[in-house]
Amino acid sequence: MHSTLIDSPISKLKFNRTATEDLSFQGEPLLRGRHAIHPYLGMLHPLLVEHLLKKYGMPGMHVLDPFCGSGVTLLTSAYLDYLSTGFDINPLALSLAQVKTARYEKEILKAEFKDFMKKLDCSVALDVPAKNYLEYLFTPDCIEQLGRIRAVLMNATYLYRDFFTVNLHTYAGSNHSRAMENLNAIVYQLPK
Repeated sequence: MHSTLIDSPISKLKFNRTATEDLSFQGEPLLRGRHAIHPYLGMLHPLLVEHLLKKYGMPGMHVLDPFCGSGVTLLTSAYLDYLSTGFDINPLALSLAQVKTARYEKEILKAEFKDFMKKLDCSVALDVPAKNYLEYLFTPDCIEQLGRIRAVLMNATYLYRDFFTVNLHTYAGSNHSRAMENLNAIVYQLPK
């Protein structure tokens, strides 16, 4: 196979490889702010995206991310006041990106969380899909907890139901109390 460089302005650009302190994110947490909503395999470090957008972005720029994954570039663009559009073939990725980039009324979210916790404490109903692989992924106790969580979410009309679904998916393998503590921390520390 033979490849040929096309004679274009881009092909004439020279990029020098440099190791600089401003691109070293060693010791910096990957999961920060809204990115902590869900750890997505292969996500870019938010500080790298921020660095690139600040260095190469222009006021009023519209950022296109055709492989948006969990929305790191979309969310970082919003923080920097850029418009952005993203898409992905993975439905989980799109759901994560939508939840991470949505605007939330903090008081409504807190009220829904409080109601969700109250209903979860009283719930005996289970909504566990008939999937043969669940017992390979989760312990019986975890399947029961997830079934209770799903039953509450499926029967409630929360404005921010997707927020709860994505967050609880993150902690599916965790024990119930740890999952609720982590979700509580996210709800009450959610940036504007």
